[in-house]
Amino acid sequence: MILKKYTSYNECAIAGKITLQNKEYANGLVLSPRGAKILRNEIEFRFGIKA
Repeated sequence: MILKKYTSYNECAIAGKITLQNKEYANGLVLSPRGAKILRNEIEFRFGIKA
């Protein structure tokens, strides 16, 4: 038996929101528009690259 945390279908992996605008990317990663913006800003900040 394997136990894992329940996550709703189409829930943003970063913001935890479920919206109609959420998109699924590679390997099942789901991001809301806000989650995508947060991720982009974090990549730009940590790696110094324009995403």
